[in-house]
Amino acid sequence: GGSQPEFDIPKLVRLHGSGKLSADGLVTNRYRLDGLNRAIDDLRAGAVAGRSVVWIEDPPAELAAGVA
Repeated sequence: GGSQPEFDIPKLVRLHGSGKLSADGLVTNRYRLDGLNRAIDDLRAGAVAGRSVVWIEDPPAELAAGVA
């Protein structure tokens, strides 16, 4: 594709930070590190949209409610 991550990612972060881009719809699930096997299973089963983010530490309070 035509993506240039070194330019595109900072731009997306700025847009999100300014409230012009919502990433909420892009996150299908959140997992703690102890849920890594479940995250991999969900990825293989197509239950997540292609990527899984695993928190190594406790997630920020505003995200904690959605952590599996």
